[in-house]
Amino acid sequence: MNTSVIRYRVAEFLKRYAPFDALAESDLLDLSGSGRVKFHESEEYVFRQGQPKGDFVWVVQQGRVELIEESSEREQLRDVLGEGDVLGLERFVGNGTCLCSARTATDVILYAIHAALFEALIPRYPAVERYLGRSDSGTSHRPRHRSPELPLRAALRLTAPEPVAGYHGSDSSPQR
Repeated sequence: MNTSVIRYRVAEFLKRYAPFDALAESDLLDLSGSGRVKFHESEEYVFRQGQPKGDFVWVVQQGRVELIEESSEREQLRDVLGEGDVLGLERFVGNGTCLCSARTATDVILYAIHAALFEALIPRYPAVERYLGRSDSGTSHRPRHRSPELPLRAALRLTAPEPVAGYHGSDSSPQR
């Protein structure tokens, strides 16, 4: 199949999901052409905790990927990602290594996007800044499929302090 056709198909897929739905078509096509399509069988690692961050962020086109915090005693599931979710966003926080491992839970197709190109778009698109939690506006960008913060929140939970005293429950207000 012609490479340019693949690039357009990847762009069509990406624009259905945040933060890519906020990008101009030319930027979306640049991102789509910057990487590759990769297949992983179930139970394969995309990357491991502690590994240096690679050159790509990955978008799940099909299948499920688990984000796992590994320690000498056990593994702890931090998040489950599916279609349209982005792996590798923790590269924008932390110390230069992967904060958790990403392991496929099913057969998975991933779209690779060159991380440097993606990062260069952040200051040009407020919606991308909000998606990554880099905005001071306090507004929350909600995509059509599910909470965009899940992959980044999972990464941030690994480095976050203990919960705030008085916080009880899943909403943002303290229990009275």
